[in-house]
Amino acid sequence: MNRLSLAGVSRATGSAVLESLDDAVAGAIGVPVAVKRAWPANDGELTFEATERNTGRIRAGRVHADGTVQAGAYCEDPKLETLAEAARAGDLLVHRYGRRAVIRSTDPEAPQSFIKVLRTGKSAAAARAHKDASALAAGSGVVVPQVLAEGAGSITLSTVPGRGLHLLGREVGAASQGPDDDGGAAARWMQAWRFFRRHWPRFARPVAGAIPSYSADDECRTVEKWAAHARGFGTLAVGERQLGDAADRVQQALLAGEAQKPVLAHRDLHDQQILFDPKQRSLGLIDCDTLAPAEPALDLANLAVHLEFRCYQGLLHPAAAAAAKAEVRRTADQLGVEPERTQAYSMATALRLACVYSFRPPYRRLAEDWFRGRFPS
Repeated sequence: MNRLSLAGVSRATGSAVLESLDDAVAGAIGVPVAVKRAWPANDGELTFEATERNTGRIRAGRVHADGTVQAGAYCEDPKLETLAEAARAGDLLVHRYGRRAVIRSTDPEAPQSFIKVLRTGKSAAAARAHKDASALAAGSGVVVPQVLAEGAGSITLSTVPGRGLHLLGREVGAASQGPDDDGGAAARWMQAWRFFRRHWPRFARPVAGAIPSYSADDECRTVEKWAAHARGFGTLAVGERQLGDAADRVQQALLAGEAQKPVLAHRDLHDQQILFDPKQRSLGLIDCDTLAPAEPALDLANLAVHLEFRCYQGLLHPAAAAAAKAEVRRTADQLGVEPERTQAYSMATALRLACVYSFRPPYRRLAEDWFRGRFPS
């Protein structure tokens, strides 16, 4: 255990804690690290995910409200009891301390798969959610992971063919050619988005009575939760009133218009969740355990705003983003989405992204600039 020199992370000092987190975590685990992500909790604590600078291995832990850093050995987590055993099967890709971890199997004798490690007792519900997702997506042409095995603290999922659109987008940016380049990366990028436009409406269809819906009220609560975290931890260097006004504007926009009839929604749709395989001509979708009926504008606005944010991060060529957003708009037109609903959910996504990325040390300053640009005072 290592103690930070700051007292309390649940007020404005939370900003300072994030700025010094690399050194604090390095002191706790004994090797240099770069903290990539942090997640706030209602009790004033933070959990974090870091990578060892020398090896690239993922390390995770918690910062308690008194500033104490708790970090165990690699792949050690007292609430993920099967993590160490599961990690022997492959490479650790994600570790959200106390919540979940994802491991990519490297067994050469078996098909590639992903092991999702959860708290004991949570795996049954996760398996049901993935099975529901598989049943709901059937016949849409969108490929989702299949449950291959269930355990007391983990589920094993099949892979989805293709490359993530996030990676395809970065390849376009590396080529510096924009979407009209004939050299391959841009052509694949455009092919993927046109394929998305043709197939997403088959996925985003009414699924009455299958699972509880996610409403505009729910989205308001999600945004307010993240705004409250950013306000409480002081991670966005903007006035509390300005942040509160932004949350109020989002709520007014979401609740003012008439909600559209719910369709099947991913609820966290962005470029890292979608895969495209040009050989098999398939569109894939991962992290499907949050599927629920929702307004079609929820997913499409979330996707479009993430593309804008990738440009802001310097990870996507602006022309490539514009071309992809045009396909998203055409998809919205096919689904009869009113511009006002797209605008409302776009505002919600923009505010949520500012708050979420304010807890990611490499992007904290960018998150502040993004907020000021989207919600000027």
